[in-house]
Amino acid sequence: MSGDAHVRICESLGVQFPRATRLYLTIDGRMVHPWRAVEAEGEVLDVLVQTRRNKRAALKLMRKLLKKYGFVPDKLVTDDLRSYAAAAGHLGIAKRHERG
Repeated sequence: MSGDAHVRICESLGVQFPRATRLYLTIDGRMVHPWRAVEAEGEVLDVLVQTRRNKRAALKLMRKLLKKYGFVPDKLVTDDLRSYAAAAGHLGIAKRHERG
């Protein structure tokens, strides 16, 4: 999830962040990005921490979620990060993917 999407979710929950906020962590001196899967009601389904935000990282998150829950959702809404669209296309669920 990009920093902008995280800010939108937090603002919808009543938490305010400055727009310049970027979401990343430093673990053992390496910058990493948390990928979060959130359901429509705001509950966090899963979190994955990776050093990159590319198609391979998005595929890993989506495969993990599909395996964990055992079904493909009717609608998959993500932020504007292009790696989500590439991963959804690779998995064959591009028709269910929406950018929000």
